[in-house]
Amino acid sequence: MFETATASAAAVLGIELAARGVQSSLRWLLRSFEAFGVESVAVGADRLSTLACGLAVLLAGWGLTGLVSAIALTRVLSVLALWAWVDLRLTPLRPRIALLLSTGHGSIANQLKDKLAVHKDDVPSGLHLPAPLMLGSLEGVPVALGDAPMLPFESSHADVTHPVHLLRALGCELLVLTAGAASLSQQLEAGTIAVVEDHLNMSGTQPLAGLGDDQLGPRFPDMSEPYTRRWMDIARAVSLRVGVPCMPGVFAAMPGPCSPTRAEYRYLRRIGADLVGMSLVPEVIAAVHAGFQVLALVGITQQIQDGRPAATSIEAMLDAAELAAPRIASVLVGVVAQSGRALA
Repeated sequence: MFETATASAAAVLGIELAARGVQSSLRWLLRSFEAFGVESVAVGADRLSTLACGLAVLLAGWGLTGLVSAIALTRVLSVLALWAWVDLRLTPLRPRIALLLSTGHGSIANQLKDKLAVHKDDVPSGLHLPAPLMLGSLEGVPVALGDAPMLPFESSHADVTHPVHLLRALGCELLVLTAGAASLSQQLEAGTIAVVEDHLNMSGTQPLAGLGDDQLGPRFPDMSEPYTRRWMDIARAVSLRVGVPCMPGVFAAMPGPCSPTRAEYRYLRRIGADLVGMSLVPEVIAAVHAGFQVLALVGITQQIQDGRPAATSIEAMLDAAELAAPRIASVLVGVVAQSGRALA
């Protein structure tokens, strides 16, 4: 008797949690009624209502699992609500490329045409957008631009995964990321750029930890090739054409905010790292989970000499980042210009 009552209570609570997510999203849609018209709101509401009915039917028969399922599926609902959001926006742009940029962000933002800014208050309740997104056209290609990747010590899993899933829901197929990194390679000096061919996740961050949402991606995504070989080849070909050397390298993600010790740098070099940074990898994991093709470029902020330790100079690192930024931007523009054929 007790078990039955507990199961029923959990199922009711699960349905209530899911319903709250539906109601929140529908309230947001209705607030947009006057601004965007009846037809678009009806389309979005129909999508959410259909999903809500399915949730209620499923959760009613799941007993104790209803509570866990409701929490997971309510999060999915918030992301799916973005479909309606796309219908409601007054823009014909449907981006195919997502750019989450640290190095080179300002230069690319200035080159966007037909820009539309998307702030955290513009997206459905439940979606976490730590920084504004911009929709626009670059080299005639619709893109979405965000200021990222996030630093693990300054962000949560939601900061990482929600922007990635939001961009995927918008229809983007390629995710391009940029970041700064220290070089352990003698061929990569400060101010140069590199393309990431693989990574070592030493950050202690796993953005897929917790409840699994199969609607957003597989529970156990394959990470044998997180960085798409075709896009690496395109980036290197573009870099040669514009006269900007771009070497491949393995990126080691560290937790930060302090820089690695000399012993840690030696260890990273011995296990195969060429580049060391404090970001990028969590977004890549989330992107592979979401089904993105991925390209990552880094600007070298300092070169770590083997056996010749030197104190980290923040000023010198910033100078190197400023030198690398226009080089990364020129490669990105060339990659986007070629994306029409590559994404066909």
